[in-house]
Amino acid sequence: TLIHPRAIFLFFPFFADEMPERKKIDDDKIRIGHSPTKRVSKGTDIILKIISRLNENFDGKIETVLIEEMSYHEALRKKSELDIFIDQLGELGYGISSLEAMAMGIPCVVELQPDFQRFLGKAPFVNADEHSLEDVLRTLIGSKQMRCEIGEVGKEWVREIHKPTRSAEVIIENYHKADWI
Repeated sequence: TLIHPRAIFLFFPFFADEMPERKKIDDDKIRIGHSPTKRVSKGTDIILKIISRLNENFDGKIETVLIEEMSYHEALRKKSELDIFIDQLGELGYGISSLEAMAMGIPCVVELQPDFQRFLGKAPFVNADEHSLEDVLRTLIGSKQMRCEIGEVGKEWVREIHKPTRSAEVIIENYHKADWI
């Protein structure tokens, strides 16, 4: 939309109801997950270093769950056991992995650029960059209630904003405006 004045943004059609339910493992651990497709692009080294540092400060109560090199089914199972999900740091925005976590009711941390964040409005992502990630995670780790609230709002947001019929409606509406149908 920044490149062409008539471009229309379409939210990716996502079937949120097909995601497994979040499973809470009954122990004192806080599971923080990350699912890099390409570690350099997602800021994985920085993310892992910060989680490791937090684990030391929280007496080993933080568990890093790295979701990579596994089947899609296994990745979803692991993701469903998380308390916090970190998508990426950098300019990529959010992706399918964020939508999966949010559809399960898991708060999603991602770096959103200011223009995209303005466009999204009150989207329930927890925005962080490499400089703020540690503080953001510390806050989420310290408040189960906050994690639950953000998770529930995120679940509803994904179901509403990314529902496939919404994308189709935008396309059809614009086809009508252009007299293509």
